[in-house]
Amino acid sequence: METSYTKATEAMDALDLSAPAAILEKLHYSSYDFSEFHLYSNLNSDTLDLTLHGEARLTDRLSGTFAASYLDVKDNTPYLEDLTGTLTFFTVGLRWAF
Repeated sequence: METSYTKATEAMDALDLSAPAAILEKLHYSSYDFSEFHLYSNLNSDTLDLTLHGEARLTDRLSGTFAASYLDVKDNTPYLEDLTGTLTFFTVGLRWAF
């Protein structure tokens, strides 16, 4: 069985995107306000990943494999989209040794 837990936090430093007043006067259709730009990429999430593997030998050369995985993500600071959710999936297969 494999287990992992990840707590991720990332943030940008503030950027100085100032421009001379002469240039700002020409920007009639833009406020040119980037004072909160560095806040747009703040990330804060918790992720739990559980995986269980199994294998059963059917013959000397053939075995069956099975895996079940569960992934739980909690988006603590959703910005454009809340990425909170769970995913469960199963895989079944045959392994042939030669």
